Amino acid sequence: MKKIRNICLIMCGTWLLLQVILLGTAGYLVSKTLSSKSIPEITHNLQTTQSIMDWSERGIYYPPILRSGVTTGLSAINLLNDIKSVGTASLAGTETEWQTIESLFGKTEQFQKQLRVLQTRLTLPDLIVRINQVDSIISQVLPLKNSLKDTLGFNGKKHVVVLTQNNMELWPTGGYLGSYAEFYLENGAVKNLSFQDIGVPNGQVKGYVKAPEPISKYVHLGGTPGWRLRESNWNPDFPEGAKAIEWFFKEGNVKPIDTLVAINLIPVADLLELVEPLSIDDYAISITKANFYLETQKHTSYAFFDGSTQKRDFLSSFGKRLLETLMSRSQISGVDMARVISTNLQNKQILVTTKEPQLAAFLHTAGWDGSLDQPTCPDENPNCLADYLHINETNVGINKTNCCIDRNLSDEIEILPTVIRHHITMTYTNHNPAKPKPPLTWGGGYKAYERLYVPIGSTLVSVTENGKAIADNLIDKSIYADKQVFGFLGLIEGGLTGTYEVVYDVPKSGSGTYQLRLVKQSGIDVVPWTITIHRDTNNSVRPILLRQDRWIGE
Repeated sequence: MKKIRNICLIMCGTWLLLQVILLGTAGYLVSKTLSSKSIPEITHNLQTTQSIMDWSERGIYYPPILRSGVTTGLSAINLLNDIKSVGTASLAGTETEWQTIESLFGKTEQFQKQLRVLQTRLTLPDLIVRINQVDSIISQVLPLKNSLKDTLGFNGKKHVVVLTQNNMELWPTGGYLGSYAEFYLENGAVKNLSFQDIGVPNGQVKGYVKAPEPISKYVHLGGTPGWRLRESNWNPDFPEGAKAIEWFFKEGNVKPIDTLVAINLIPVADLLELVEPLSIDDYAISITKANFYLETQKHTSYAFFDGSTQKRDFLSSFGKRLLETLMSRSQISGVDMARVISTNLQNKQILVTTKEPQLAAFLHTAGWDGSLDQPTCPDENPNCLADYLHINETNVGINKTNCCIDRNLSDEIEILPTVIRHHITMTYTNHNPAKPKPPLTWGGGYKAYERLYVPIGSTLVSVTENGKAIADNLIDKSIYADKQVFGFLGLIEGGLTGTYEVVYDVPKSGSGTYQLRLVKQSGIDVVPWTITIHRDTNNSVRPILLRQDRWIGE
């Protein structure tokens, strides 16, 4: 009897030890997964964890949160890889059955159910918030099935134009327009993909088009070349500004555009990082994220002249090679691609507007269309005292200085009985050489036209440059939609630092908790801000790094 008892104890102890080892292994793999940035490693860890749990399923209890997390993680990776596979076929010009797209919607709906189960088992507030954000986006995407059927060309081909914006020459929607890609979507396939210099359709526009006054004054310097396609993204409200862009394309004999995309250099560099070094055989060069800008400028801008095809030729070789490599390399997963694209949509480095109304509404709600919204209170504070601020820079010198400009901004906000007073300080450091030597260095002095978009009814108190007042007749004042706009010109020479201070009053309406909607400009990576709010005897200081639009409150 004693012998049998000892055997049972040994067996039970061995089983308990095995359970501890397996649970520990699963936990270790999950912790590695959470800290890893390598998608193949994450996938391997999740698959191994799932195999361990399946193999020992009958004898070992695994916490439901562990099973749910592994299942949900694998579902997300598989879904994104399926989307990448469809995208690869699309770029290769292979038409897709609509049933394939429908199946992706079905898998997305199943993933959402798994995500919601996981959410009920979590106790980490930050993770719950992120899951709720993903869940919210999925809930908005699922009803778009019919809209995407139309947009992807299953009801007739659709024309897409992708503007490449050089944010080293910062312009209102992100960067100066130098080139573009265009293609048609037909049954989910990309057809007739081509790259072109923006000057080609621009040269087809007939007659004289009057430019916005600041362009005439600060870009054309009083000359009369008229408004041109490359300058047509003057309105920072992208869905509205797109109307002018599309008009110029139409006048330049480009067929009507169904979807317009603007992409800055930042997301291109992020995608390049996934495949670097990228060999461009036609030019016998290898491009990395580090040398991307200088190589691109050397082959597109240096010694360029009107009528030259060098920009089109290089961008065509580079663009097609990048897309082919991204889609053909098996080690680059759909998760990698989704991470780059979603981050740059959120950070306003990619802007999208479309004629399809339901999809356009989704892009607007998601904040991916680059619109300048009417300020309303955030959902968690519906009765707030709402305020709004968007600062927009335009490099009217068009000299590629924005590679090397540092910004540091602050806003001292004083909530008074009848107004909200802002005292904004904008400090810029120009690291460009005073005398650039292309193609080794670009830039020079930073000649920037600054515009502040604030609530309508706001009144300007003062504007100073390096402590000296800017005369009132040199400050532009206008109304755009529901916003007051103040504009002025600044110049910071290479190697120097300049400071601008703007003081203005916003009419106060309401007495709730103060909330400022701070709207970031497309084309700028990150802006350090310090927001200080003074109310009665209370002061709050909020240092932030602004990468995307956000609310700042007391």
